[in-house]
Amino acid sequence: MIDYLNQQEIKTDPATVFRIVNMFKEKELLQSIQLNERKIRYELSSKPYHHFVCEQCGAIQDISDFSIKAVEDEIQEKRHIKIKSHSLEFFGLCKDCQNKTN
Repeated sequence: MIDYLNQQEIKTDPATVFRIVNMFKEKELLQSIQLNERKIRYELSSKPYHHFVCEQCGAIQDISDFSIKAVEDEIQEKRHIKIKSHSLEFFGLCKDCQNKTN
């Protein structure tokens, strides 16, 4: 996030950015995710997010436009639980990396 702000030539104190991010997380406006890498990403908590991560080039695609509501409903019914949120990640090769290996 600090790198992005620097690229946009926005001068800020990193401690202030982290305090704001932590406040947003506490208020459940942001959620943190780790996608099989050594960094934390943040997304809005307004809806579940699903991702595809390319294992070769590291590209990340948001695939939240696919619904898993039926799966979620079945899990809740069979396990007698109430799901409040979830995250779902798929790993494989993106189209570009598949073309490079063929």
